[in-house]
Amino acid sequence: MKIGILTEKFSVWPGGIEFVKYVTVGLRENKNNELTLLIFDENSFEQKLKRIVKNIIRFVFRNKYPKEFLIKNNAQRLTSALNIESFILYNNKRQLEKIINQNFDIVLPSFNNLNSKIKVPVLNYIFDFQHKYLSGNFSKKEVTVRDKHFKSIILNNSPIIVNAEDVKKDIFKFFGREKDVLVIPFSPIQYERNNDKIINPQEILDKYRLTGRNYFIICNQFWQHKGHLTALKAVKDARDTFNIKLKVVLTGRFP
Repeated sequence: MKIGILTEKFSVWPGGIEFVKYVTVGLRENKNNELTLLIFDENSFEQKLKRIVKNIIRFVFRNKYPKEFLIKNNAQRLTSALNIESFILYNNKRQLEKIINQNFDIVLPSFNNLNSKIKVPVLNYIFDFQHKYLSGNFSKKEVTVRDKHFKSIILNNSPIIVNAEDVKKDIFKFFGREKDVLVIPFSPIQYERNNDKIINPQEILDKYRLTGRNYFIICNQFWQHKGHLTALKAVKDARDTFNIKLKVVLTGRFP
């Protein structure tokens, strides 16, 4: 199969790239699959012109400094991270539709609800419903935007990929849909390009100043909803109640 891998929206956060990475590793198990990255061209003339206009508006009307004019080379970064050399750049939705219809048998994972003009199967993606349960972490506008975005994807009847059974349950809970919701639990992978580099476990222990096996590692970014405080309280309770000494390693970055 000729498979288009959609990277827009996923490329701007590490977890998104990791998600696309393990999806593509699974697809490469079938040697007959041809994988091509579809990459939004941030440095096209059209996008540069849009950023110029937005920067003028920001500076004149909002007294804010312009954002960066040139964007890092997304194609080079993504082909390296995902170990896929073949890629196609596009700079608007109409161009993307044409590329998909002319080149692929299927495309995935789609963060956005693609136009019905696309004639091949599309697998959409929904991350989670935390704005429903932790609405205090979002503005009213963000909640409205997420609800509208999810509704447009869920009600178009294309298959949906999610990362957890709870997300699948929430799709049914909030939108009444059960059909064609595919759960692919997130899991770390050994990326084949690094198979020749054997990591010495002791190097990792030394890096985080760990001795023995009594430690927890938390690999979430430092967002409020990730619940680092809950984990630290639990470790304190274990120490005070059972006299268990544990170290906690937090590898995330601050937003």
